[in-house]
Amino acid sequence: MICIGPTFLLKNKTNSTATGSVLFTLAQMNVHRTNSSFAGTMAAARARGADILSVQEVDARWEKALVEGLADLYPYHVVRTADDNYGIALFSRSPFEDHAVFDLNGLPAIRATVRLNELDILVLAVHLRSPESRADLKQRNMQWAALADLAINAPGPVLVVGDLNTVPWDNAAKHFNMVTSLAWGPHPLSPTWPSIAGLSLIPLDHMLTSPAFLHSGPSHLYHPRIGPSGTLCHHCSEPLKEVLLPTVHPAKAIVPFGSRSIKSLSIATYIPYPAAIIHHSLFTL
Repeated sequence: MICIGPTFLLKNKTNSTATGSVLFTLAQMNVHRTNSSFAGTMAAARARGADILSVQEVDARWEKALVEGLADLYPYHVVRTADDNYGIALFSRSPFEDHAVFDLNGLPAIRATVRLNELDILVLAVHLRSPESRADLKQRNMQWAALADLAINAPGPVLVVGDLNTVPWDNAAKHFNMVTSLAWGPHPLSPTWPSIAGLSLIPLDHMLTSPAFLHSGPSHLYHPRIGPSGTLCHHCSEPLKEVLLPTVHPAKAIVPFGSRSIKSLSIATYIPYPAAIIHHSLFTL
């Protein structure tokens, strides 16, 4: 799966137009760990030409394929492999100001700062737990809470990108939006999983951005000082993601994320995509 969201722009505080801004693109792909189509995946990633590339389900095989296949385009990368579908990587054309793999309530995630046009942007590349049981749901909601804390305390603009295993109408996700003011990318209801003969059912892969990012059209975003970005998808579907302008970013907030019943999860979270309930409620029906 490869996802390319909109293009981003960050305007200067003294300039209300996009003139002189630097455009950049952010892409994400979930390679599907058991997939062996290395050449095709590398070709798809290279064709996007994104400035920053976030990747999920990276094991040792995929680390080798990605590093070797993308080294000339993306000389800077952070990788943490895993054999349980939660390996993760972040590739960049430009140097990271800082980067770290950190524990996001039991799963690895990447935090990196990228400087674009003298502005530091915090990129959080994540793969949240798939809510296949009550315990998994609780863990995923705790991960949303941890992300909220990082976003609220970030000194500058924030981009969250990844396989979030969450639909936009999920209570935990809506609470995250409320306390952080980060907004969903374009067409947040566009299905990205699973990919069956080119068709998908559920919107699980997303991009969220700070209020500082401004929208320039149906497929472009603008933030004062940078420019348009991105693509998101799961196992190779390609819905376009675009950012909407949210409310004022709060200084701090308490994030009381709680788990919900699996029955509620199955009915409220995934309708109107009933076929997906078979997978995400497999152990709870």
